[in-house]
Amino acid sequence: FFMGFISGIQAELQLRSRGLLFQVVADHAEEVAVYRRWWSARSVDGVVVVDLDVEDARVGVLSDLGLPAVVAGGPVGAGSLTTIWTDDDAAMTNLVEYLAALGHQRIARVGGPPRMRHTRTRTEAFERATARLGLRAAQTVDTDFSDDVGARATRALLSSPDRPTAIIFDNDVMAVAGM
Repeated sequence: FFMGFISGIQAELQLRSRGLLFQVVADHAEEVAVYRRWWSARSVDGVVVVDLDVEDARVGVLSDLGLPAVVAGGPVGAGSLTTIWTDDDAAMTNLVEYLAALGHQRIARVGGPPRMRHTRTRTEAFERATARLGLRAAQTVDTDFSDDVGARATRALLSSPDRPTAIIFDNDVMAVAGM
């Protein structure tokens, strides 16, 4: 997903003769330091923020700096920053309803880190939909989005006495590892 996302951003920027500066950082504190450095040197016109946390300090810092930013994530928690997103709530609800319509009564989910806003949105939608539909043994296993942890979560779910008949994965990497 992420490489396609970056490629799409670059394709649009290229149409406007703009470049994409990409820098990998270890954590949010380092990311904030990069924003401050870039903005003080006026080396960027704006930034794209991904993987918003439930309590994310980057939003306030970017607002205070006045650095133009777009959050790739829902509007909740993004403050006054511009947002673009897919509707994780509706997608999860539709998926649970679809699986229930196929006859699944025990649906599990291998989710991402609960500190991430989009993970929390998906978890809340999953819990609402499964409760509303009266599904048994609906559960979410929190992971770090990695293949090895996704595979271990899948094995644990499928080894349980009340194993699920369907599993929803929060990303492609875990879904492939789960298979």
